[in-house]
Amino acid sequence: MSKFSDAEEMYDIPENAVLIVSERGDSFADALMRPITASGRVPVRLGATAAARSFTIIVQDGDAIVTPQIPMVIRMPRLSGMQSADARFLKGEALAALWAIAALTTAAVLGRPGPMGFGGGCSLSASVNELRGGLRTNRMEVFMQGLTWPQSDTGWYFKTPDSVEPLNHEQRAAYPGPQRGRYIRPGEQYESVLVLGPDAWCRGGARIVGHDLAQDSIKLANQLGLDMALILWALSEDLRDPCLARITPWPHREDLDFAWDPFVAAAISHLTR
Repeated sequence: MSKFSDAEEMYDIPENAVLIVSERGDSFADALMRPITASGRVPVRLGATAAARSFTIIVQDGDAIVTPQIPMVIRMPRLSGMQSADARFLKGEALAALWAIAALTTAAVLGRPGPMGFGGGCSLSASVNELRGGLRTNRMEVFMQGLTWPQSDTGWYFKTPDSVEPLNHEQRAAYPGPQRGRYIRPGEQYESVLVLGPDAWCRGGARIVGHDLAQDSIKLANQLGLDMALILWALSEDLRDPCLARITPWPHREDLDFAWDPFVAAAISHLTR
């Protein structure tokens, strides 16, 4: 089923399906359709509400039984501020049901939620991710609102509370809300690592003295309860001293060109085992 739907009706999902739960326009979800079909499975693409209404959970003898047992790919679910209060409430109920379904099912799930919700223990705050991931936390992170410091681009980068994308100086000056920022070391370089369970792929393959970034990334993802993540490490100018810069459980397709083919092979193997 290639047509996206987030309607209120229930769907009779085929037994040989792989369910992709995503928003419209998700490039990662779009790109998975063809590989799933090539594996002999039927890709079914639904929004969170329609997906949640397509399952039942029964508690029997102390065990939770999810029906149907269908492998799933869970992308970032979200509430829309443009909806009415009633619509947001109903969507919230659907997301709560989807959380329980994806956490309790014995079928394979890519993006399985944990006790802290969708995205595991991952936070938009780098300091929080470091703390939860068992990394050092001595890099200062500042939070402020209504201030104009620094007056120009001085090596600090700032973000809004609900985004992983940094604001440039002009955007900062025009943005009235709260911001958080971190200092960028002079000459910093970056390495991206894609993690899927026990596997990891590095974009550049830089050798860091005293560190194996692939294994460090797998360990960090495990600490945060993530089965999949794209992790960006900031390296000092001499390619030493890696620090966590950014982590996302829901990377875009265009961010994964460096490892797409082996990643997809591993993902399909996981979902169709």
